[in-house]
Amino acid sequence: LGTFLAEDGNTRTGDESSTAGSGDHGRCSLSYLPTLADLGYTQKDIDCVSSVDPRSAMPENYKGGETFALARVKDYVWDKDLLKVYFDTRNGMIGSDYSTKFA
Repeated sequence: LGTFLAEDGNTRTGDESSTAGSGDHGRCSLSYLPTLADLGYTQKDIDCVSSVDPRSAMPENYKGGETFALARVKDYVWDKDLLKVYFDTRNGMIGSDYSTKFA
């Protein structure tokens, strides 16, 4: 059970399947992630942000998420042993290893 503020300004208590208001909330859930098209972006906008910017210092296969982050930490700290040169390379601008990219 959770507590939320309803559209009428009153506090309500309910489970995750509860919906506030009278709108169509059939696709609202903690597990649903809308696409850019769902959010109203045009195909041109989607194509623009879906490609890798050629000015990027990050490799094309760079991804987010916990699994990738843990692999990145392992690679940076243990496999490539880059902590020993961090002070010398931290302000560089080229390549995926010039800084930790942990932030």
